[in-house]
Amino acid sequence: MNTSLVSIVEVADNWGRYEAHLTNLAVDMLGSTPMREALEMVRDRFDAELRSDAFHETSVLFLLSDGMPNRGTEAAVDALAASIKGRHHIVVSCYVTDEDITEPRRLYDRPDPHWPDGAKLMFDCASQVAAESAFTDYLLEFGWTIDRPARLFAQINRSDVLTEFMNAVITPVSTPTSPAADESFQVFISYAHEDEDFRVQLEKHLSALRRQGLVDIWNDRKITAGAEWKGAIDANLNSADLILLLISEDFLHSDYCYDIELKRALERHEANEAIVVPIILKPVDWHGTPFSKLAALPTDARPITKWRSRASAFAEVAAGIRNTLQSLKKRR
Repeated sequence: MNTSLVSIVEVADNWGRYEAHLTNLAVDMLGSTPMREALEMVRDRFDAELRSDAFHETSVLFLLSDGMPNRGTEAAVDALAASIKGRHHIVVSCYVTDEDITEPRRLYDRPDPHWPDGAKLMFDCASQVAAESAFTDYLLEFGWTIDRPARLFAQINRSDVLTEFMNAVITPVSTPTSPAADESFQVFISYAHEDEDFRVQLEKHLSALRRQGLVDIWNDRKITAGAEWKGAIDANLNSADLILLLISEDFLHSDYCYDIELKRALERHEANEAIVVPIILKPVDWHGTPFSKLAALPTDARPITKWRSRASAFAEVAAGIRNTLQSLKKRR
C-alpha cells in the first residue's frame, strides 16, 4: 500500500478529502488495536516516511488510552514509546478517565504516587517539553502550572482544558516557520471597555494564529502613553484586513463603537477592503442593526455567555476566524 503522512494543517484545510479515510481508520487505530501493536505500527510508519524523505515536519503521536495494555506488558509499551521518542518524534499522552486524578491545567514533571498504574504508564510514554518553548508559552497564557521539566501528559475529562492542551501541542509543531510579516493579516478588535475580559480571552484563543504568523492583532490598549488616540484608532481601523466586533449591550450603547468604528468598518466591508465579523458575547437585540446581515460567530450567533463552557465557545470562534482568513487569502 502506497501511503504517506500528512500534517495536521493539511488535514484541517482539506477535511472533506480525508474524512472518509480517517473514519475508516478509527476502528482499527483507536478501538481494536492493542496499544503495543499500535505503537509498533506507528514506529514502523514513521521510520518508513523518514527513509522515503516524504515528510519533513516534526511527527506527533497522540496517544489516547486508559493506559492498561490488553496485550504485552507495561514495560514493552514504555520501551516502544521511548523508541519513538528516541527518533525525535513527539509523543503526547492523553489519559482517558472519568475520575479527577490530576490538577486541572497542570503539566507534571513526575507521576503522583497515588495515580493508578495506567496513568503512570501514560505519563512515562509522554515526551518531555523544554522549559522555554512555544508549548509552555501558550499554556502559561491560559494560567497553567508547568513543572520543570514537564511532560506532555494530560487527563481527558474536561473539554475546555483539552482544547487548550491540544492547541498548545499542535501550534508550534504545525508551523516550523512563520510567514513573513507582510503576509500576516491585520486584525482590528472593536469592543466596549466593559467587555475587556472577553477581549482578553478572545486574543488568548487566537494565540495559535498569532504564533503561526497569520495575524497581527490590534486593539486600543496598544495605544502608547502620549499618543493621539483617535488617530491611532483610525489608522489601524483603516488598515485592518479583518475587523472583529464584540457585540454586547455595552457595544450597542457606546457612541464611539456604534457610530464611528462600526460605521467605518461596514464601509470598508462593503468596498471589499476588509471583512467584518460580529462576535456575539451576550444576549442582546442586535437584529435590524447595520451589521445584522453579516454572518456572526459563534455558530448560529449563540452568545458566548450562553455556552456551558466559554472556552469551547471561544475555540469555535477561533476556528471560524481561521476559516475567514482562508477567504482573505483568496483575495490577495
